[in-house]
Amino acid sequence: MILLVDAMPLCYQAFNTVGHFSTKDGTATGLRYGVVRSLRSWKNKLKPRRTVLVWDTHHPVLKAAQQKETYKAGRESEKRNEMFLQLPDLKEMINLTGFHQVEAPGYEADDLMAAIANYYATSLGEDV
Repeated sequence: MILLVDAMPLCYQAFNTVGHFSTKDGTATGLRYGVVRSLRSWKNKLKPRRTVLVWDTHHPVLKAAQQKETYKAGRESEKRNEMFLQLPDLKEMINLTGFHQVEAPGYEADDLMAAIANYYATSLGEDV
C-alpha cells in the first residue's frame, strides 16, 4: 500500500493543534512535532510500503489563473505566515525520515495526488 498525504492540510492541522510548541530559546517546533507525530502514527497503523507527502508550491497555480479573486479567498494571512516560516525546516526534517516528498510548480497537491494514485493503482497494481 502507498500512503499519499496532502501536506498542507496536515500542516494546518498540526500548526493549529501544537503550533505553539517551542524550544527554550523560542525556536518554533510545533509544526514539525505535529506533522511527524501524525505521519508516524499513520505509518504504524496502516503499514504502507511507501509514504509520499505531496506539497503545494509557491508558484502560480493553473486553477488560480482561471478563478482569479475567489480562489482561496478569506485565508488568515498572519497565522499562515507563522506556519510558512517553519516549512523549510519541516521539509528538511522529513527528508531525514525516509518519507518521500513531491511538488510540481503550477499544480496543486490534490492534482498531483490524483496522478500519483492513478499511476500506482493502474501501472503497479498498488493499493493507494
